[in-house]
Amino acid sequence: MLRIQKIIADADAAERSVGELGRKLEAAEQALKVAQLQKEQADAAFESAKKAAGSDSAMTDTVARQTLELRKVAADQASNEAQSKIDSATSAQKLVDAATAADRENRAQQAAAEKAQVALADAAAKEHSADEQVGRIDLLQRALEARDADDRVTSAQAEVDRRANLQARLEAGASEREALQKRREAIVVPPADTLSPMRQLANDLAGARGALNVGLVVTVTPNRPIEVRVTNDGTAANPTRSGATLEVEADAEVDLDIGDVATVRIRGGRRDAQRTAEALEGRWRSEVEPHLAAAKVADLDGLSAKITESQTLEASIKAKAAELQSLQAEIDSLIDTAQKLREALDRKKACRAALGHVALETLLPELAALGAEPSQALRERRQRASKEIEQARATTLQAGNAHTLAEERAKNSAIALNGAVVARNAALTAFPEGVAATLGGAQAALAAAAGEQRKVAAELASYESTIAAQNARVEAAIREARASAERAQTKLDAASTERTNAITAHSLQVGRLEELRKLRDAQDLAAAESRLKSATDRRAAMPVPDRIVTEAEVDAARGAKTSAESGLEAIQREIDRTHGALEQVGGAVARERLRDASEACESAERQEREIEAEYDAWQLLLEQMKEADVAQASNLGQTLAPAIASRFEDLTQRRYQNVQINAELGTEGVAVAGAIRPTDRISVGTREQLSTLYRLALAEYLSTTIVLDDQLVQSDGTRMEWFRALLAEKARNFQIVVFTCRPSDYLTAGAMVPKGKSFQRDTDDGFVRAVDLGRAVRRK
Repeated sequence: MLRIQKIIADADAAERSVGELGRKLEAAEQALKVAQLQKEQADAAFESAKKAAGSDSAMTDTVARQTLELRKVAADQASNEAQSKIDSATSAQKLVDAATAADRENRAQQAAAEKAQVALADAAAKEHSADEQVGRIDLLQRALEARDADDRVTSAQAEVDRRANLQARLEAGASEREALQKRREAIVVPPADTLSPMRQLANDLAGARGALNVGLVVTVTPNRPIEVRVTNDGTAANPTRSGATLEVEADAEVDLDIGDVATVRIRGGRRDAQRTAEALEGRWRSEVEPHLAAAKVADLDGLSAKITESQTLEASIKAKAAELQSLQAEIDSLIDTAQKLREALDRKKACRAALGHVALETLLPELAALGAEPSQALRERRQRASKEIEQARATTLQAGNAHTLAEERAKNSAIALNGAVVARNAALTAFPEGVAATLGGAQAALAAAAGEQRKVAAELASYESTIAAQNARVEAAIREARASAERAQTKLDAASTERTNAITAHSLQVGRLEELRKLRDAQDLAAAESRLKSATDRRAAMPVPDRIVTEAEVDAARGAKTSAESGLEAIQREIDRTHGALEQVGGAVARERLRDASEACESAERQEREIEAEYDAWQLLLEQMKEADVAQASNLGQTLAPAIASRFEDLTQRRYQNVQINAELGTEGVAVAGAIRPTDRISVGTREQLSTLYRLALAEYLSTTIVLDDQLVQSDGTRMEWFRALLAEKARNFQIVVFTCRPSDYLTAGAMVPKGKSFQRDTDDGFVRAVDLGRAVRRK
């Protein structure tokens, strides 16, 4: 019901607004008409002002201006004529001056051309001199090359002769080496290192024979005559046939061949001594006598002399071979000497041909004057000459250009002079009275015309100022009329805008009014009044309270409700807090113990995990270290095995070919005839020798000190001699300390400590020191 009433009220208000806007629209249209009328009046006033300005004393101004303009034109014409005469006279004077200057310039250019001609001749002469100098330098260069070619021919010939001499020496040396080789081939001797065992065998055999040399006297008394053959200590006597008693005296043995009866052999000494002597004699026959027979000598001294002779021959052969190799190398280095000689001769011929008809001997003094470095001197002279010829050519070119330019300028100046003279003569024909008189009259006429121009200009300026004042007044009137027209136009525009706004607002309000009318017509006022009446009746039927509740009482009731709810929440929080306190009183200790136990359990688990991780890390490190140790040991074994095997093979004279070393640096065995033999199956002495080689190789690899304490007590003399040489060699690389009670096993006779007060001796350049500890300790 209220909404319908509001719609009706809005529709009535809109009708009133539409009526008001209609009245405003009519007022705006009336104002627009008034503004249009004022605009038309202002435009008419502006046009009237313009017409008045155009017709005011126009004729008078035109006549006065024309008169002044005519006077100004006449003055300008007179000034122009006078200026024209002045210009003509000035031009004529300039032509006279130009002719004079052209004549002066022509004479100057002629002098410059002559000077340039002289400079050109001088430059050409210098260039010719420089060319001759370069040609002389070229000739000296060819002469120097010819002299060098002669020197090369001489040098090449000397090399050819030297190569022939070397070839002859090579052939002679080859013949000598062949003779030495034949002599060496004729001598058959064992290796030098076998002589010492042979001497030892001879000494042993002599000792054994000395043990049998006991002295013997044999008496033979035959019963009948009989033939007896006697051999006394290996010396056979003539057979005798007699029945007399026969006495035979010997040192060690007697052999009796008694006819066909018996052969008696008597030996001195014990049975074991005889056996020893027989064994030694057998060895002598098998080991020594073949070498003596091959060497064609009777004893070991002769064999030693043959060995010494063979060694001397071998040394001579080696020296001769080295000499022949050196000669061959020198010959090989001179292999192309013949080709070089031919090339030097060809070059000498070409250099002589390059000199032409000039004899080299005539140039030698000049070459000698060049000093120790003629090529450098010629190069420096050529550089200076090249610079001089370049400068001379540049000077010649510059002088030629300057001469050509001077001649061209002289020609141009002559042509300019002729033109200036012709122009000057033509210009002077127009001034019969003379250029100066004509110029003076023209300057006077110009001054008069200029005075007239100034006078006309002053009058014209005065008249222009008068006209300007009149025009200012007219312009002021026009500006005022224009301002009025503009103000009228502004009012017209404002009225038009107001009218447009009024039409727009009126249209909008009319549209809204139509909508409100449609909305009002669509409402059922009777039904709304019926529903209002029914609601009023229901309200009246309701019981009436004892009193009317005010708004303040409602707000107070709401506040009491809120306060009660707050109190209820506080009571509930207190109940919850009480429950919590009761729970804490009963289980605080248990929860604390449970928390401690849980934390202890977690700590133990963390510690267990850390220990396991640390154990795994140490286990991994241990495995990697073991692998690295095995790899290093394997690598060390692989590194040491070749050196040990090579030394061991040399020591045993290739009886053992290789040594097997495992990853733990242990010896698995040695190779014998392609098969591996365990170390327990080789002799004790060989094992000691292999162990010593192993320790020496390891000490050398580690560059450390090694100590040997009678390491080789089971080794024979031959191998001890080999080890002496090896220890002396290795002592230069690392320190070796040997403790022994048999110094002769490790030291040569010259390295032994001599008898006397000294207790040490240095040999082998100080790398071997022998110390007698017994003396050293007693001395201390």
